[in-house]
Amino acid sequence: MQHNRTLYRSLFFLMAIIWGVTWTLYVVALRSFSPMLIAGLRNVLGAAALFGVLKVQRVPLPKKFSEWKFLFYVGLLWIAIPYAMVFWGVQYTSSGMASVLNGTNPFFVALFSYFFLKNEKMTTAKILGLIVGFIGVVIIFSQKMTAGSERSLLADTLVFIAAVFTGLAMVVAKRFGASYHSVVLIAVMMLFGGGTLIAASALFDQPVRFIVSFESISVLLFLSLLSSAFGFVAYMWLLKRVDAVKLSMVAFLVPVIAIALGLIFLNEAVTALDIAGTVCVLSGLFVVNVLEPLVKLRIER
Repeated sequence: MQHNRTLYRSLFFLMAIIWGVTWTLYVVALRSFSPMLIAGLRNVLGAAALFGVLKVQRVPLPKKFSEWKFLFYVGLLWIAIPYAMVFWGVQYTSSGMASVLNGTNPFFVALFSYFFLKNEKMTTAKILGLIVGFIGVVIIFSQKMTAGSERSLLADTLVFIAAVFTGLAMVVAKRFGASYHSVVLIAVMMLFGGGTLIAASALFDQPVRFIVSFESISVLLFLSLLSSAFGFVAYMWLLKRVDAVKLSMVAFLVPVIAIALGLIFLNEAVTALDIAGTVCVLSGLFVVNVLEPLVKLRIER
């Protein structure tokens, strides 16, 4: 039992570190790749790794055209649109604040779940968490509005909107994709989403940038194999073995790690308003992800 707990904790912290480092590496990757190209390659290579997992496990792929069509649309909603926004936005905002704004997707999962999932209710705890979280978002945006940096403000806005699309995609996948094997769902949507981004790169990344170097290839492999493929498999593996509330705590560690790494390695400035907004966002996430499930569990008992 103690051995299992050590393994679970090790995987949990490794996953948090990998996803925290990912935001710093986005900035590094954009030195060698154009935004949509790196977003597409990251997902296509990650999908290839997951297809390898499926082949080893002999998990069958969907056979109906309607199933592939559904996964294509989910790939656009969950991968293509959000990643295009995030990678463009990271060029003009700090990686730390981008991780905080993009990490608000659990708020939108809660909102969309209330409207589209029959069994989901908007509890007092959820409402409180949403209010506190969005106060944090307003604080983060407020200084960009007063600073007059239109491009930085647009970048933050797009990263935030990406969280909206991700939240909606998660709810759609939960409602209509429950019958799919979880790895199949992620692998196929990453393939379709990544492929769409690579195609879009030829149109919108002008000029298309792909500098081959040890740094660029290393970052690409990290983002695709560790952040995407390993991160997802580790998360799904842990989800089946540990309490979901405890696992959700990864959402609080990732922005903290991303902000710290951005401060140390990228010399990104962190203002008092950034810290205040981040604290509010993380507090809201705590209420929605941890406090609300615990209250619900106590009531059911």
